[in-house]
Amino acid sequence: MLKVEKDPSEDLLVERELVRYLRQLIKDKKLDDSQATEILALEPNQLTSLLSGQPRSLHLMQLVRLMTRLGCEIDIVVTKSKHRKGLITVTAQ
Repeated sequence: MLKVEKDPSEDLLVERELVRYLRQLIKDKKLDDSQATEILALEPNQLTSLLSGQPRSLHLMQLVRLMTRLGCEIDIVVTKSKHRKGLITVTAQ
């Protein structure tokens, strides 16, 4: 059985960065709340929570799916780390 250490603070940083980028995408596309909820298939209260920086009910893959609904392509690249423990980074282009 594969056992993976989970670092909640690292997860939170990744989630926050993805939410920050989602907010920017919505702003760049000039979507109002109604349009954003329709495109993202979210309830209005879910969108409000998300945009206020409280994505606690959403998992990483759910955030990734929301980004694809806004037209993003997601590439996950795994490389060997030069350090004992690897890092997780989010880069938006």
